[in-house]
Amino acid sequence: MYLNKNTPNTPRTMNDFNTPISIKKVFHKAQNRWMIRYYFGSTRFTDDDGNVKYKSYKKDEYPRIGWIKEPKNAYERQVNKNAEKELDKMIAAKNTDLIRGKLGMLTEESKKANMLDDFQEYIDRKYTKKNTYQAHISVLNKLKKFIGGDYIPYTNVDSRFCRNFLEQLETQEYSRGRLNKNSSLSYFGSFKVFLGEMHQKGRMLHYPADKIIAKGQEYKVKDILTPDELQRLIKTDIRAHSSLKPYFIFACLTGQAHEECRLMTWNMLEQDGERFYLRTQRKKTDKYYRIPINSQAMKVLGKRPTDGDQKVFPTLKYSQMQNDILQEWVDKAGIDKKVTPHVAKHTFASMYYKKTKDVAALMILLNHTDISTTQRYLAKLLGSDYFEDKEVKLDTFDF
Repeated sequence: MYLNKNTPNTPRTMNDFNTPISIKKVFHKAQNRWMIRYYFGSTRFTDDDGNVKYKSYKKDEYPRIGWIKEPKNAYERQVNKNAEKELDKMIAAKNTDLIRGKLGMLTEESKKANMLDDFQEYIDRKYTKKNTYQAHISVLNKLKKFIGGDYIPYTNVDSRFCRNFLEQLETQEYSRGRLNKNSSLSYFGSFKVFLGEMHQKGRMLHYPADKIIAKGQEYKVKDILTPDELQRLIKTDIRAHSSLKPYFIFACLTGQAHEECRLMTWNMLEQDGERFYLRTQRKKTDKYYRIPINSQAMKVLGKRPTDGDQKVFPTLKYSQMQNDILQEWVDKAGIDKKVTPHVAKHTFASMYYKKTKDVAALMILLNHTDISTTQRYLAKLLGSDYFEDKEVKLDTFDF
């Protein structure tokens, strides 16, 4: 069970306090305006020289009440009087909420509220798409693993808790190994968004993850296969797998994602004269689309069966074993690259763009909703090669 530990000799941080002791108005002489001051009490600690010290904790808020810093006439002075009365009303309302426990953990019920229950309710309410929902459930499960149980009150969720959780995300060995930095960045970012909403709802007076930032990995240009390398793969046999080779080559020629290929049935492949189309639903976005499939990709699939509901790649699935077979096949072809199913989509995008320079058509083929998404994708995929044929044209000047 995670415990928030503070020793007598450890000065606490601002975020260790969830509930103010008092709320009052204070006039800031240097800035010549009113502010609301939340006072949280003080802590006693001993410094390195053995001296007993006290540190008080407060937070100031500058309300928008229409205050005029330097009133020049009777009208503006009256405006300030009205503004100060408005401020008094605001503070009275805040103190009423404080007494009722709305600004912190004053009531016994709110002190015992389980953050994990709120996180589950937040996920169920906010996320409906399967992939996004499962990603947030993964964050919740990692929180439970970090805590060592299914319960933690908000009073224990402070900046120290957030820092320790981030550290575990970055260092913990999970069943599939350690998370890469981008995954830990994504998980912690989702947790911070949840905390922000709970802060807005008054579950905690202060946002405990402020200034706690996860660092992702430096971006590397993605691996892609050249046309020559793809040709070598086509001519190389693969070990004991009927779906993996045709899937990968098909994906390299169409840009279809692994999950779409795994679910693809023959009924989704339509023929209109001499042209072929794929009509399906994108698993990631739930959107339906129809895109052309080139004749070379159709040759890879072989003869169409009589049962249209049959899967095109019946034994395809995402597993470490199939990834190992894929890499073994690549090595056998004499290609010195780390290849995963994602490389097939990257390879298609690279070949299509270099052949046509048509970003708008590529956007449709990759099922992107905005052309800027495709442009960013190409820039990350190709690096400096994306700009190699782009001449910088400006007005002509006379030198």
